Amino acid sequence: MGIKVTGVYLAAGQSRRMGVPKLSIPLNNKGKMGGFAIARALESGLNRIVVVLREAGLPDWLPYQEDDSVLQYQCSFVVAAEAERGMAYSLQAGLQAAVEEDVPNAILVVLADQPFINTEMLDRLIHVFESDPSLDYVACGDKGVAKPPVLLAASMFDALRGLKGDEGARKLLLQPEFRGRMLEESDRRLFVDLDTPQDVEMYSCIDK
Repeated sequence: MGIKVTGVYLAAGQSRRMGVPKLSIPLNNKGKMGGFAIARALESGLNRIVVVLREAGLPDWLPYQEDDSVLQYQCSFVVAAEAERGMAYSLQAGLQAAVEEDVPNAILVVLADQPFINTEMLDRLIHVFESDPSLDYVACGDKGVAKPPVLLAASMFDALRGLKGDEGARKLLLQPEFRGRMLEESDRRLFVDLDTPQDVEMYSCIDK
């Protein structure tokens, strides 16, 4: 049996700083913000993707139609009932959904408000883990700082379940009991998350 890596696409944020649901904001008439990163994830080597939402129903930012086979066979959708309490609860909702059917060897956490990520960076994370499944994590690196997207092996699942509030996986990567690798990315734009109207204006020239 091969290595199974399931995507966890976090799209349950409250958009407080944006003032409107940011994932539905159009970017240069090339799609809505929330649709860019999931399109790249669906092109990657992930075996399936769990999309974590704030409420039930397909969001308007998806780059596919409701009856599209891509959604039917590659994606599942879960509501994070406690999303307002912080990112930890969205992450845990995604993890729970990821392990319900068939426990994967790892999850790959992708943030919906990072529209500049590309398929290559996701596949690099997967490939490094496939080459050494004893790793607890494989993270993207921005000048030595671990940032999402990040792959988290099953050895970290119990620790993920113990996170609280707005704690994310980065806290766990600093703990000495976990061994991982960081893959440096030279293009810092890959890590941009759009949180405010000013962010959208500054990074509106998206070329995906």
